Amino acid sequence: MAFEAAIPPDNYDMGPPAAEPGSPAHQTNQPLAAAGVGGRRKPGAMATLTKRLRVGDEEVKRLEEEGKNAIKLADKPVVADKYRRYKNKIVVQPGSLDAPPVRKLIEAVQEWLNEVLAERRILLRDFFEDFSDGQILTELLEELTGSNETRESALALSEGDQRVKLSRVIEYVNRQLRIFDDEAKWSVDALYHKDPIATLHLLVALSRLFEAPVELPRNVRIRALRMEEVDGKIIHEEIVEEITGGDDGFGNRIPDKDVFDRLFEQAPDKLQAVENSLLTFANKHLAKVNVEVVDVGTQFHDGVNLIHLMCLLERYCLPFCSYNIRPKNLDQKLKNATVALALMADAGVPLPAIKPDDIVHKDLKSTLRVLYGVYSKFKFYKS
Repeated sequence: MAFEAAIPPDNYDMGPPAAEPGSPAHQTNQPLAAAGVGGRRKPGAMATLTKRLRVGDEEVKRLEEEGKNAIKLADKPVVADKYRRYKNKIVVQPGSLDAPPVRKLIEAVQEWLNEVLAERRILLRDFFEDFSDGQILTELLEELTGSNETRESALALSEGDQRVKLSRVIEYVNRQLRIFDDEAKWSVDALYHKDPIATLHLLVALSRLFEAPVELPRNVRIRALRMEEVDGKIIHEEIVEEITGGDDGFGNRIPDKDVFDRLFEQAPDKLQAVENSLLTFANKHLAKVNVEVVDVGTQFHDGVNLIHLMCLLERYCLPFCSYNIRPKNLDQKLKNATVALALMADAGVPLPAIKPDDIVHKDLKSTLRVLYGVYSKFKFYKS
């Protein structure tokens, strides 16, 4: 204790005993004691000790005060200080981004983005940092749309320039999505401050708009805090932010996983057997027009063989003017695939929600679903 330090120990050297007043020694030492070194009075041992104790007490009080302040700060939410700079924001709770569904969503979107940006020699490294200045978003939109409407001549280096660039990019994105600014779940402020929720909302919306060939996990939610300043105080409320729901973002419900989803995920070794069975069925009928298919993924993608198969099974001939017998471009292939799906629908073929683009882009899973639907309808057909 401080008070115990004030009592000198038994072996403490207090110096020579003080001379009696009026003695020769007292008279001899008085001028020296009065003058000391440099003309100043030399403090005694007790005065020096008292001064040290006073400084020590002040240091102890200062450290105690710092400790109390540290405890008070530790008791407050860490996010509060960060968000005093801008009010009414949402901040992710620690560990929420590491949840398996969230990580799977981030990986799926990042895989698609890196594939698109590879043409421009751009590789995403920090998923949220890389979109905070609008530069990579500009490159992404140019690659996806072929338009340079968001391109600016000068590189945005200052905060003001980066905010202007982000504003132009977000305005363009919202027009593409046909939503008003107040409907968007992202903003200039949120992207500039690397808000993970706003960034994910934006990138998921873009992946759906441009039909990214990746499967986004459904019902992905992130735990967060809604921060709000009221009467000078930061208050927070726990919320759960939904990033992907049970639909595709445009009101269309995503179907539950079917047998082909499970086949691709859980039993890829059995995939070839299923493919061979469907090929045998198709070739049995296409042989009548001297056609043999050996690759499901590539020989149905232009729609011609699907149209021929339906004509053979339904016993009618479709005029050549109704489709392109030798399609040369994407539009002609899309038209053929659309005609083939329409013929199947008219025949009552049970099909899931398959788009012509899925077939044209050689999506094996979609092509197998189409062939399986035709097989289910006509498996007892006798030629």
